[in-house]
Amino acid sequence: MHKAAVLLLPLVGLALLVAGCQPASPEAQHKRDEARRKSQEAAEATTAALRQEKEDYRRRIQKDLDELDAQLAQWKARAARATADGKTKLQKRVEELQAKRDRVKVRLDDLGADSKSAWAEVRKGLDQAVGDLKDAFARARDEFK
Repeated sequence: MHKAAVLLLPLVGLALLVAGCQPASPEAQHKRDEARRKSQEAAEATTAALRQEKEDYRRRIQKDLDELDAQLAQWKARAARATADGKTKLQKRVEELQAKRDRVKVRLDDLGADSKSAWAEVRKGLDQAVGDLKDAFARARDEFK
């Protein structure tokens, strides 16, 4: 009897599995298709919104860099006209600012994080780097007066 139960159990399981695999009604299939379509549309809308947010952010940071580049160009010219000791000090400061600016530009060019959470982290780091760059320029203004 034990052998019969062991053989019968898989057959009962298979019968239940086959019974549960009946084709869905047309209405149920339509609901699943509609849910799938809405889910896909939502994912595409989220991706498009994230892409637009990144592009808007990229433009804003690039505008900041362009303004700082103009200031840096003025300071380079002023450093070139300065006297010996002042010239060396100002040129060194310009080089430091240029290096810091270049690091921000590299980070800006590398904006490519696909996920929302990764984008938030990238943005946070870039915001901090731009803030540090602006602070460095603000401190340097006194040296170039």
